[in-house]
Formats: sequence, structure tokens, C-alpha cells
Amino acid sequence: MYFLQYYSAALILADLYELYYLWTTKGPVLSNGSLWFDRRADVPEGPLLYTFPLIVFMLARLFVITDPLNRWLMFNNALLEALRVLAFSYLFKHNIMATSYNTMLLVFFMFNIWVYGRNYYTTTCELKQNMA
Repeated sequence: MYFLQYYSAALILADLYELYYLWTTKGPVLSNGSLWFDRRADVPEGPLLYTFPLIVFMLARLFVITDPLNRWLMFNNALLEALRVLAFSYLFKHNIMATSYNTMLLVFFMFNIWVYGRNYYTTTCELKQNMA
């Protein structure tokens, strides 16, 4: 339980750093060193379009920090991480400058799905065992 709280807090800090990086860098620097924006992307609207889903992901993790035993929050986080994997894999597919770093990032997101999914399953099994 404590591991999941600290892990979610670390992921929130990583997302906050990504938001900070996204809003403080200039256009050409953003297209050269960011996670998905390539040279053809509409960089001025890019940070604005990416901010909303990133805040939704961070809020879901924040709820897990406050209540780590709620199985529906775990399910919600696993689902949101799966959506993040789908979105990032699509964007990396169309990014000209996608590297092996992007592939490692997708593997890390898959690990997040496993962590939250396993905790959802464990919490569900414990609930069924205590109800019987």
C-alpha cells in the first residue's frame, strides 16, 4: 500500500516536470527534444492540447495516493495508463525523431498498467475473500 502511494507520487512529480518542460521551452527546442512533437507539429497549440490529458492522469493518481485500497481507482488508473500507451504509441509512430528512448517510455507505461492492474486484482480478491 505504501509502495503504491510513493510510486504514484513519483509519477505525479514526473508528470509535473513534463508539464513544466512543456510550458517553459520554446518552439524549436520543443520539437527537437520533447516526447512526441516533431517538426511538422503545431507547436504553439501542442502544450495546450497535451496539458488537459496530463492533468487528468495526474488527478487519477492523486486519488490513488489518498485512497490506495479503492479498487475502482486502481481500475481507473490502469485504464488511463492503457489510453496513454495507445496515444503515445500512435504519436511515436508518426514522429520523425522517435528513438529507442520512446520505446523504453512505452515499456515503462506498460509496467504502470501492470502495477495498477495487479493491485486492482489483489484488492478484488481480498474483498471477495472477506465477503465470503
